[in-house]
Amino acid sequence: MKNIFTIFSFIFAMLFFISCSSSEEHKVKPKGEPLSPGTAQVEAEVLSSSGNEGSISYELRINKVLGYGPSTKPLPEDVTIEVKLSKYLTSQGKKPKVEEVYNFILMNSGDTQVEEVSHWEISKFE
Repeated sequence: MKNIFTIFSFIFAMLFFISCSSSEEHKVKPKGEPLSPGTAQVEAEVLSSSGNEGSISYELRINKVLGYGPSTKPLPEDVTIEVKLSKYLTSQGKKPKVEEVYNFILMNSGDTQVEEVSHWEISKFE
């Protein structure tokens, strides 16, 4: 009788272990780091660029919004907006290429409409 109880306990433990490990596969895993307040992660195509080394502006077509940080005003998809390249990226010589699609982290540095160039800035892209 003791052997049957031991075998039953072992089988139950194995089934429990297998069911727990398989449920881990179905959990949604967070993508990357959480976004900072006032930022949005978007997939966008670079349509054009203008300006000089000190202040570069880009025209982006927002293909898809991938996420928002807290307190971020929404960005519509399938629209064209103008953004500036952050001073940090400019100083590092990192610039997106025209006619390429990137994942951008955009930072809203103001409290007005999306269409205004000075209020959205590229803080990161890949």
